Amino acid sequence: AIFLIMVDRVAMAYKWRLLLSAKRILISFWRALEIYLISGFVGVILPSGVGGDIYRVYYTSKPIGKLSHIASSVIVERFLGMAAAAIFAVVGLSVMSTVASKAVVQQEILTTMFVTLAVLIAVFIISMTALPFRIAERLLASWTKPKFAEKLAKFREAYHEYGQHKTTLIVFFLLSVAEQGLFVLVTYTGALAIDIRLDIYYFLGIVPVCQIIKRIPISINSIGVQEGLFVYFFGQIGISATEALSLSLLTRIAQWSAMLVGGVLYVMDTSMRLDPKSLPVTKAP
Repeated sequence: AIFLIMVDRVAMAYKWRLLLSAKRILISFWRALEIYLISGFVGVILPSGVGGDIYRVYYTSKPIGKLSHIASSVIVERFLGMAAAAIFAVVGLSVMSTVASKAVVQQEILTTMFVTLAVLIAVFIISMTALPFRIAERLLASWTKPKFAEKLAKFREAYHEYGQHKTTLIVFFLLSVAEQGLFVLVTYTGALAIDIRLDIYYFLGIVPVCQIIKRIPISINSIGVQEGLFVYFFGQIGISATEALSLSLLTRIAQWSAMLVGGVLYVMDTSMRLDPKSLPVTKAP
């Protein structure tokens, strides 16, 4: 399971580098992997998904600049990653309802995944037009400082530039769909490790749904959220709450074990750490 998680990190770094290369931001694959591993390590103690992404944007742009271009790559990555998870969930739930011996797929869940996929695709297409950004810029013009509006305009230009790289976006999306299978294999392997014997069809349906929901940044590193989802969904197919909780904890420990590599890199690479001198100093009253 730990090995599969490391393979997933390699795949994620490779995909992200594709997006950066499309914007002529050339960093080595190993540097991209290092940044991804370190941001994953830092993200363990930050809100799920968001914290690690902010760290990744800041420290990638720190030595080379191009903040708006790097931020746009992360936003596109998240959009297409969520859409890939949604389409995998729709396919996985359909397969599970057709092939699995226990009919546990609720129509409401499948419908929700269809709606999620449609909304994500619609939002992404709309976001590639100038309209939503123009509206945001006009609203913010009277509420914020001019510099913020200028930064938003720069981000809009950087973000919309991806519309000229449709081939890269398609390749990225297809790789993201394939990558969802790694999450399934990690959970399936973890289940075998604690002697939970289930057909892999159940994991094809349950794991992608959990991946989508747990990305909502409502807790630190989705702690509690993933556990609750596992207990609920696996409970629907007869797995006890103790076993489901154990499976969630096992996969989480495997993830954290892989993240320790990022911790070692964080200690070794001083350029990736916060400079205490750059922090604001508050005088005592």
